[in-house]
Amino acid sequence: MPGGHIEIQGLKELTDKLQTLPARVEGKIARSALRAGANAILPQAKANAPVGPDDTGARGWLKRSIKVRAAKKRRPGRVLILVTAGRGAQTASQAIRAFTTESGWHSGKRTQGMRRAQDAARRKHVALRDQADSRKFHAGTAWMQRAFDAKQRQAAAAIEQKLAEGIEAAMK
Repeated sequence: MPGGHIEIQGLKELTDKLQTLPARVEGKIARSALRAGANAILPQAKANAPVGPDDTGARGWLKRSIKVRAAKKRRPGRVLILVTAGRGAQTASQAIRAFTTESGWHSGKRTQGMRRAQDAARRKHVALRDQADSRKFHAGTAWMQRAFDAKQRQAAAAIEQKLAEGIEAAMK
C-alpha cells in the first residue's frame, strides 16, 4: 500500500545521545518511539477504512485487520514499523481488496499488445507509462494515505516524546 515517511528535524541533541547508547538499547528505544507514532495513526486509519459486504459476506474485516506491526530486519541498524491492513483476510479476494480499495484497479481484459508491453517492461524493471491501456481504471479511496496525512503531526510529536523519554531513562 502506498505509504509515507515522517522526517523530524531539530533533534540533533537527541540523536547524538541516542548514538552513544549500545546498539541494542538504541534499537529498542527507536522501535518503541516509532510504534508510538504508528499508534497515533492507527485510530484514524480504522475510521477511514471502508466497510461493506464483500464476496464472503464478512462486514468490517478490513477495519479489524488494521494493525501496527514491526517489519523484519533486512539490514542491521534499521528499524521499521508499519500500519498494515489485510493480514486477517480469510480469502485471497479479501487480501487483494485491501490493496485495491486504497490504490485502485483496472477492469477488463488486457489486449495482446498491452500484455506483451507490460511483460517486457516488467522484465526490464521499468514502469510502463507511454503505452495506452484500454482497460477502465477504478480509482481507489486512499483511505490509509488520508489517515497518514491527517495524523502526521501527532505521530511526529509522539515519536519525539517517546525518543526523549527512552533516552532519558537509558542514560540514568
